Amino acid sequence: MKLKQWIFIVSVGVIVVIIGVIKIYHLYSSTTVIETPVTETDSQEQPSFGNDVFVSAISSDRFDDLTLEDFPSTLSDGYAQSAAVYKDHIFIASINHILEYDQQGALVRYSDQHILNCAGELPGVIAVAGDSLYMACWNVGIFEIDLLQNRTVYLFDTANGLTNTQNLRLFVDDQTLWVATFSGMFRIDRSSRTVKKYSNIFGSACPDENVSAFVSNNDVWATSLAGCGAAEYQPTDDRWTVYPPTVFNQNDVSRVDFNDFIVSSAGVFATHQDGGPDHIVLSQFDPITTIWNYVTEETGETFPKIIAEFLPAMDTYTSSYATTNNNLTVWHLKTDDNWMTLALPDRHYLAMTPLMDDRYFLLSSLGMEQYVKDQAFPELLTTHIAGNSGARILVSSKGNFVLGISDQINDYGGDWVQSTMTIYNRETKQAFTSIIPGTIDGEIPLIGFLKDPSAFTFTEQETTLSITENGKDILIIDPQKEQITFSGN
Repeated sequence: MKLKQWIFIVSVGVIVVIIGVIKIYHLYSSTTVIETPVTETDSQEQPSFGNDVFVSAISSDRFDDLTLEDFPSTLSDGYAQSAAVYKDHIFIASINHILEYDQQGALVRYSDQHILNCAGELPGVIAVAGDSLYMACWNVGIFEIDLLQNRTVYLFDTANGLTNTQNLRLFVDDQTLWVATFSGMFRIDRSSRTVKKYSNIFGSACPDENVSAFVSNNDVWATSLAGCGAAEYQPTDDRWTVYPPTVFNQNDVSRVDFNDFIVSSAGVFATHQDGGPDHIVLSQFDPITTIWNYVTEETGETFPKIIAEFLPAMDTYTSSYATTNNNLTVWHLKTDDNWMTLALPDRHYLAMTPLMDDRYFLLSSLGMEQYVKDQAFPELLTTHIAGNSGARILVSSKGNFVLGISDQINDYGGDWVQSTMTIYNRETKQAFTSIIPGTIDGEIPLIGFLKDPSAFTFTEQETTLSITENGKDILIIDPQKEQITFSGN
C-alpha cells in the first residue's frame, strides 16, 4: 500500500476519534445537545364513532340497570381534575365523566361513559384546541372529540403511533399536541394527525423515559422523573437541549428532583430538592446565556413562604387552576379576554338503592338524592354529612322512609369514629340527621351493619322504624321525635 493511502486512512481515523470525543463532551456539558431519534407515524383513517358524546340525561334504554358510575360526580376523593374553556362553556374532567357547565355554574351536559368508554376511569386530563376536545384515557389512548358534531372522531392509540398509553399528560401548542408518557414524549400534528415519538431524550445515561411535559407560549420543556434533568425542545431543527443535574445549583449533583417546573411568560423556573425534601432550591433559566441561575433556597421550616415570593403568578403559565375552600373547588379559568371563576361543590356518589317505584335513591357527598327516568340530573332531597369510608342507603319495608348512613374512620388507627344517619320521610319530605358514636358502653352497636348491610332489615311500624338483625331490633327510630334508641339502652 502506498504512503499516501496510509496517510489518508490514519487521517480518517483521527477525525472519527475527534468526532467521538466531541460527542461525549456535548453529552455531559451544561448545555448538552442530544439528537433525539424520531419515529413518525402517519394518520390512519378511522370511522366516526357515530353517537353523541355529551348528553343532558341518561339514556332511558339503560334506566333499569344504572350504577353509581352513570351519575355525574364532580370530584373523586377530593382530587381536582383538569378544566378547559370552549366558547362560553367550561369542560371539567372528573373520574367517570367530562362535565360541561355554563358560565353561571349550571351543569348542562356530561359525557356518556358508555359512548366515551374509558374502562371506568379517566386520568383527569383534557385539552381544548379549536373545535376539538382531547381526552387522555389510561391504557387506552387519546380521544379526539369534535365539539361541533358532538362525536368522537379519532383515537390515538398503540395502533397509530402512540406506543405507550400510560401517564398521558396533554398540552396544546398551536397546531401541536404534546403528550408525555411513561415511554418518552410524543408530538402530534393536529391537522394531519401525524405522530412523532421522541425516545432517549436524556441520552443513554438515562434510559428511563418516564417524562413530564411543560408547555407555554410556544416554549416546550420535558423533565425526567428519574432525576436526569430537564430538556428544552428546539423547533428549528427538531431536537432537545438537555440540562443535566450538574447545572441546577445543588450540592448533590447525582440527580435533580423537581418539586415544581414552571414555563411562563415571565421565564422558566424550577424548584428542586437538594439532598432531600427539607432543602429546596429555586433556579431560573436565562435564555440568553442558557444558564440556570441560583435565585434562593429554604429549608422545610420556612417552605414555601420564601420561594413563593420569587415565583411568577399562575396566570402567566396556565389557563386554568383550582383552589379549594371547604367542600368547594374553585376553578380559575382564562377566557378570550379575561379570567373567570367557577365554584363547584364536592359531589360524588357513595351508595344507591335498587330500582323501586320507578326511581333510584342515592347517597352522595352532598346528601340524599333521587333519580327518576328521563330526569336530567339527580334531585337533592336533603343534605347529609358524608364520612370518609363506607356508605349505604336503604328504603323501609313499606317504602315511606329512606335511610342513609356513612362512616367516619380514623385515618391513622383505622378505628371507627362515628357514623352519620339521615332519615328522610317521602310523604312529608322532611328529614333529620343523627350522629352514631363509635362506641356505646364500650361496644360498637352497628359493627355487623357496617360489614354486611344485607343481613339487616329496615322495617316500618305504626309510629317507629327499626333496624333488625335476625328478628332482633338493633335500632329503634322515632321520626316524629327525631330520636334513635339502641337496643338495650
